[in-house]
Amino acid sequence: MLAARRLAATAPPLPAVAAQCHHLRHSGRRGSSSATPAAAHEQRMPDDTFDFMARLIGAPSPVGLEAAMTQGVVAPFFKELGADRLGWIEHKFRGNAGTVWDTGPEGDTEGKLTVMLCGHADKIRMQVRSIGADGKVWINSDSFLPLTLLGNTVTLFSEDPAALGTYRSLPATVEALGAIHFAPPESRSGKKGIAPNELYLELGLHGSKRKAQLEALGVRAGDTVLLDRPITRCAGGDTFSGAYLDNGLGCFVAAEVARKVAATPSITEHVRCLFAFASHEEIGRFGSRVLAQELRPDVLVAIDVNHDYDTAPTQGKERYQPLKL
Repeated sequence: MLAARRLAATAPPLPAVAAQCHHLRHSGRRGSSSATPAAAHEQRMPDDTFDFMARLIGAPSPVGLEAAMTQGVVAPFFKELGADRLGWIEHKFRGNAGTVWDTGPEGDTEGKLTVMLCGHADKIRMQVRSIGADGKVWINSDSFLPLTLLGNTVTLFSEDPAALGTYRSLPATVEALGAIHFAPPESRSGKKGIAPNELYLELGLHGSKRKAQLEALGVRAGDTVLLDRPITRCAGGDTFSGAYLDNGLGCFVAAEVARKVAATPSITEHVRCLFAFASHEEIGRFGSRVLAQELRPDVLVAIDVNHDYDTAPTQGKERYQPLKL
């Protein structure tokens, strides 16, 4: 499980911060109860910002089907932000769902520094491998550790056979051995783990001809399976956890920077900002390569997540470079 400290969405502009610091230095007295304001990353994220972040990260956008985020959440966000009024345009690309919102349309870039801020909208996912005669939907674990998947609720996306091109979501649970009563002693003791080919989905079907029931629902090999774990706040107050911070969180940061730029249009007088939401990153950075090649920014900033090495179980053995906020 990844957890990330929240990124401030309401920090005042730099001149305001400097003014606050100046006021504290020169107006404070020895013994005064005045305290320096908490750092931005130590403050609780406002509820409306948190709700937007959770909705963006929660968009079902597995590799190759990222439009649920880029067109279902990101595009309406930029419209509400006033992209049309500001003269910003959206770049779309044939063959993938990546998108770039451009503050300096072509013809208005003379003498400007072009900066691309890029998050990736795609998520790693599990997939259906095959359907058993008993109704078990066998899946692969993709980039997940099999043991961490057991008992997780997931969503299976299947194409509606009665309306091709439309998808339905089916709730399910990841299982392997079933109840502990059926597990061999070595699994109970922890000496043996779970192999990827032991994972299957439990959809709660009953009756006869369960495979036929699944086929009637449109379930087939290759269907996408995503974790159903919404973003929630942690006990710490300024932290949160959930599935797919990688890399919905990077897309959220790019969107929040766009919000700041929209509120300060003078920034774009000298800087052309490209807010990019790439596809196909998890299988080779193929989406961001297209965006960079087509738009040729002077500076490209990739926004992604990383692990908390302080709490990583093997940190001491691996000798990772310390990483702290």
